[in-house]
Amino acid sequence: MNKLHFKIDDSTDLYSFLFKLGLAKSTIDNLICHQAIFINQKAVSNNQLLFYLDEITIERQPEKISIPLFCDPLQIIYEDDFFLLVNKPKNMD
Repeated sequence: MNKLHFKIDDSTDLYSFLFKLGLAKSTIDNLICHQAIFINQKAVSNNQLLFYLDEITIERQPEKISIPLFCDPLQIIYEDDFFLLVNKPKNMD
């Protein structure tokens, strides 16, 4: 489990602070729902005001990623610094 720690240097609300970190609203809602956000070591249950020197902790569970095995080589049709065009089987997502 990864823990991220932050100290608040200016009064704001929790959502605004987390938006500035680049988190989407759905991600924030999910973290709150799973009680993974703490303000001064207390679990957060909704949007709250943050004050100077409040400590925010976000606990992140490692994501489980499943990568399907694919043994056939892929045909690269075009490639440059910005694009990659690949011919793949229709059943491969």
